[in-house]
Amino acid sequence: MSMEPPSGLNLPSMHERRSLREMITHELRAALVAGRLRPGIVYSAPMLAAEFGVSATPVREAMLDLTKEGLVEVVRNKGFRVVGLTDQELDEFTEIRALIEIPSTVWVAASVPPRSWSRCGRSPPTSSRRPVPVT
Repeated sequence: MSMEPPSGLNLPSMHERRSLREMITHELRAALVAGRLRPGIVYSAPMLAAEFGVSATPVREAMLDLTKEGLVEVVRNKGFRVVGLTDQELDEFTEIRALIEIPSTVWVAASVPPRSWSRCGRSPPTSSRRPVPVT
């Protein structure tokens, strides 16, 4: 009997994983942009944690990340207040996201091998430009 582990276990890549803090930061940022978290309202980490079904620590850390970005501010012994953004600031965020996300999506799509596209029932992109590897 061989003592070597079998190959091809199909384990998920750890490079694709994000921490709970990062996932919550992403969701809170999306809620801010969508207007589900309203300017001027103070939100407590335990209340938001209950919404996410997690402990308050990763939510508190995520809110501190958003504080560094200027999206919320700390209200001592209470929680975090959403900072109001002007329409111009929201437009600027949208423009910046488009400048980053659209080319990134095209780059990722162009880097998928053609045989992988056929497995998901799609045709590969027809762009003649190949992605430039990031080093």
